[in-house]
Amino acid sequence: MKCIKCHSIEMQSTTSFEKGVELDTCPMCKGMWLDKGELESLLDEDATHFLDIPETATQAQQRNCPKCNVKLFQFFYPGTTVMVDSCQQCHGVWLDDEEFTVINIVKRAGRPGYPTQSHKPKTSSYTSYADSIPGVKGKVLASIDRAINALQKALNH
Repeated sequence: MKCIKCHSIEMQSTTSFEKGVELDTCPMCKGMWLDKGELESLLDEDATHFLDIPETATQAQQRNCPKCNVKLFQFFYPGTTVMVDSCQQCHGVWLDDEEFTVINIVKRAGRPGYPTQSHKPKTSSYTSYADSIPGVKGKVLASIDRAINALQKALNH
């Protein structure tokens, strides 16, 4: 299977010994392809509802599914600033280098901003300066601000 980002580079399959999940990674860009259910296994939870392709998703211009060869859809993984690419047919997910780490940190850091099944962030005592900015720009800035806050909390514990 070829890397969806580097195009000509063959992905390497390795097995996560801790979780028993087969990971397909690119040796060049370090991106990772996860088949349906593999992200959930790595996160130790059902993330299926987080990976439903929202109406606001955009079709990736230069990224095709390595399994189905159809255009992937890009959207922010709920509660994070991570832009994931997902296939509408096989439900596989592409994560660029370090994106899994960010999702996992946000998930484990007391879940600030980590959404419920309805994709609505949990209420928290943290208020972002960007909450008062209207529209998509405000939501993106607030998400970034909350992610930074969550990372700072995680690093301080």
